[in-house]
Amino acid sequence: GRWEISERLSLEADLAIQDSEFENQFIAVRTGRRPLELTLDFNTGNGNPSWHFDNDAEMVLPQTWDVAGLFENAVHDEGGAETLSFDGDFQLASEGIFRTLSFGVRYDNRDAIHFQPSPVPERALLVPATLADFPAEATWVNDNFFDGKADVPREWAVANGYYIHDNADAVRALYNGAIQGGPPLIRSYDVEEKTQSVYAQLDMQFGEKLRAQAGVRYVKVDTDLVFQDLINITLPSASGSSDVDDLLPSLTVLYSVTDDFRLRFNYGETLR
Repeated sequence: GRWEISERLSLEADLAIQDSEFENQFIAVRTGRRPLELTLDFNTGNGNPSWHFDNDAEMVLPQTWDVAGLFENAVHDEGGAETLSFDGDFQLASEGIFRTLSFGVRYDNRDAIHFQPSPVPERALLVPATLADFPAEATWVNDNFFDGKADVPREWAVANGYYIHDNADAVRALYNGAIQGGPPLIRSYDVEEKTQSVYAQLDMQFGEKLRAQAGVRYVKVDTDLVFQDLINITLPSASGSSDVDDLLPSLTVLYSVTDDFRLRFNYGETLR
């Protein structure tokens, strides 16, 4: 809200509350083949390489591609913030050097929680298989690789990522150690940061061409962190904290050489 207390004093306050969540999941299947021969030319004269197998036509055949390892990852993030600010402007005078005094306080509390699975090695198939042992929609054949700008194979079969995503649990069932529903998420770390600040700022006018703004801000930041070992989750969590505060000056000077040309000087300090 904003309040005009008098002709010279105005106040403004704001409260903002934020809450957010983010999820991401990754699943992929590696495929491979063992051709009998590879011919390679690193530079065919135009700066592009050339390479071919003994029979490039086999690259689009699902039965020539062995289905290999399963890779998975996932993350879940939660975060929030509550910010309260209060600002005021007091008109000192319409003439003279000291014109406006601005002041305010701000309180900000932010937190974040990150979840992710423990790292695991590549999962292996329970029974060896090729892409041909999967449903036809599990194979995707790309085309027009490199837009024909180099003498290389332009199409080959790969595991269809859309099929794997839509049938994730059926694919997981084929692999040793894969968990239905995806890898379990572990609370990896928590971060909470509280920031408190108060400031005062003075607007000044020196004649018609020179203006200045000088201010000072006091900032105090408290940060608390908690981490969990993802390799050995039986270990106790580790924690840490930091406290930092400082007095931060600022200065802006503006000189109007003409109505269309101005010189500006700024100096300020920030807290990192």
